[in-house]
Amino acid sequence: MIHKKYTSFIREKAEVAEPGKRKIFGKGDRREDYEAMWSVTGNLLLAGLPGCGRQDLGRLLAERLTVSLEQAEDAASLELALSGGASVVVLQDSLFDDDALVDVISRSGKVFYLMADAGTLARRLVGGDGGRNLEVVQYEASVRLERVEPQFMKVLHFILQAQNPPEVLLEDVLEKASW
Repeated sequence: MIHKKYTSFIREKAEVAEPGKRKIFGKGDRREDYEAMWSVTGNLLLAGLPGCGRQDLGRLLAERLTVSLEQAEDAASLELALSGGASVVVLQDSLFDDDALVDVISRSGKVFYLMADAGTLARRLVGGDGGRNLEVVQYEASVRLERVEPQFMKVLHFILQAQNPPEVLLEDVLEKASW
């Protein structure tokens, strides 16, 4: 049951300057503040923790858009990845430990954060690997998620639900990239 205090805002009324005007928000609503990064750089940047599916989505995107797929693991490889024109850039999560790199990322293209909970990440990382303890991997993922997710939130333009398969995410990214 949803508690009343969390839903009371739905019934609140607000005075508006022009009562006859209305705005309906929905899928496909364009945001002007995100358009410039894509049109200027042509870069799509994929952020997330290991196990979220960045690599698979990146390959599909690069193939569909006929652009290069770049990997950025440190400052030098990030600079190189961003210097070659329009591309899909898969960002290693360790880049987000450096505030200066977070600033570079935020103005280098449209950033998509593949969001997943620690349990999903752990199950994907362990997979059929019987040598890794699921609980330990999940704990490590939750600690890392707690540290780096605020950094992802600083730069993201869009959140993707990483529990969806890359083929589903592909269509979502292509739609948002066209905004």
